[in-house]
Amino acid sequence: MPMPIPADPTVALFSHLPSAVESAPLLNLFLKAIALVESRRGENNLPRFEPAYMPKGFSVTVQGRVLTGTGASFNEIVSTRWNKFSLPQIADQEFDPAGPMAGCTMGNAIATAGSYSPWQILFHTAADRGFKDHPCRLWEELEAKKWVCLELDRLWNRFSKRMAGAVPVARIARAWNGGEGGAEMSWTVEYGEKFGKAWADLLRK
Repeated sequence: MPMPIPADPTVALFSHLPSAVESAPLLNLFLKAIALVESRRGENNLPRFEPAYMPKGFSVTVQGRVLTGTGASFNEIVSTRWNKFSLPQIADQEFDPAGPMAGCTMGNAIATAGSYSPWQILFHTAADRGFKDHPCRLWEELEAKKWVCLELDRLWNRFSKRMAGAVPVARIARAWNGGEGGAEMSWTVEYGEKFGKAWADLLRK
């Protein structure tokens, strides 16, 4: 008989992620909780765009809001992907989520700066794991899930080396939000609290 899943995500442990059979119920619950926090479980899974992954000064209007690139994460790798997958860099171009995106093509130059799917996986995170298609493919849930799990597996492997193989799911959740180095930083505390509430709510259902 399987052990009950703890309601406290700081207590619940992954013994391995995501391939071990015994962790499958934990993984499924984890993915549902992340989706609740990121997109209300897929109800609000329009792409979101990160100014840090746009060239400094680049400007575009998305859903009535002007985004201006900060260039903070626009390194050589990011720049290469921007040039490979983006269309001509037309400033102040309106993005219509019901238009070009519906056909899985981005009508402006910000596709590579986006995060996609119910889990809001950043294109560059997937690309770092080996994803080579157009960024908008990550709006397809099954496609995105594969790369989400690969990134979670990477995070688990990094933390498990320091934690004797068992990793609290709350730590992975905060790392999903803030990167590996953000798992214990102040800026991911609120995210961890939201994740914990979603986790507990799902267990009660």
